[in-house]
Amino acid sequence: MPFDKQFSIFVQNKVGSLGDLCRSLARENVNIKAISIIDDLEWGIVRVVVDDPDKIKTILQDLGLMYGESQVLTLELENSPGALAEVADKLARKKLNIEQAFATATGEGAFLVLTTTDDKKANSVLSG
Repeated sequence: MPFDKQFSIFVQNKVGSLGDLCRSLARENVNIKAISIIDDLEWGIVRVVVDDPDKIKTILQDLGLMYGESQVLTLELENSPGALAEVADKLARKKLNIEQAFATATGEGAFLVLTTTDDKKANSVLSG
């Protein structure tokens, strides 16, 4: 299971903000592998995992957007009942707590992004 970079981008909570961000990424041929959005009254936090972490930094700086970056675990799963339960159970047996997670699924596969109380140990547990 690989480690990826997640970017937490602060955008104004207004019509068109997400579209502007996504168009900017598309123009530079940066593909979004996973996305999660948390909104507030005035601001939203868009969390993305992309295929080109170096390029997105330049894009975000050029757009004048504030962002943070963090390490996350990414895992491809079967798109079937119980797949996430199996991951959660493996981690729980090793006393690892999932702190953040989001996923997407299509067809036969699913893509899970997560952080735990010990990502290095979680990587070992889920890779074995």
